[in-house]
Amino acid sequence: MAFFEFIIVVILAGLVSFVTGPYGGTVIAALIYGLVWITYQKNKNMAEDLRKIKEKLGITEFDDFHMDNDRIEAELEWEHRMNHQESGSAGHGDKDVAYGGIVFNEKGEVLLRSPTNHWGGYVWTFAKGGQEAEDRSPEETALREVWEETGCESEIVAPIPGTFTSDTCTTFYYLMKPTGHVTEHDDETEAVKWVHPDEAFELIQLTTNMRGRRRDTHALLSALEVWNQLGT
Repeated sequence: MAFFEFIIVVILAGLVSFVTGPYGGTVIAALIYGLVWITYQKNKNMAEDLRKIKEKLGITEFDDFHMDNDRIEAELEWEHRMNHQESGSAGHGDKDVAYGGIVFNEKGEVLLRSPTNHWGGYVWTFAKGGQEAEDRSPEETALREVWEETGCESEIVAPIPGTFTSDTCTTFYYLMKPTGHVTEHDDETEAVKWVHPDEAFELIQLTTNMRGRRRDTHALLSALEVWNQLGT
């Protein structure tokens, strides 16, 4: 539960205490205990959901997920090189930099977008894109891309640790939540939808681009870790 909500509860408890007189202390203690218990249960349930998702993806060891960026990139580069050797294709050059957002609502659902004509082999993925001249910061780029590609106006909660690489770019993501203002998405997106994280992982696996699929999987796992730690 957010700090602001906690303050509101304490103020309400104080008002109740004023009205109830000698029983006010007991009422306040009960309210605070209930608040702590609800927060504890919420975080416990989120951690359990994350554990089940990791098991479904075959990520059962701590080090399997908490790999440093160099190790993740080296693994993906090796897989990409093997595929290119098998197909006789040439390698790829330097990556562009992109910024994007992984958006969670109050229900704990995550926002996915389906690129028009499944561009790049992506069936369901996250909004991202490169900086434009009018963008004053990476955060502004990420917010703009989320709004343009999903129609969902959002605000940043926290940066998501790590860099996430695909065939075309290296992406920095921000954890976001919706502000409630929704408009039409641009023509680069065919559809958007809110889904439970468990379903989001399944939909991401539909992407035929191997590096993109791995990028989105690791990005969502990192986002869930941050979301769980914040107890948002």
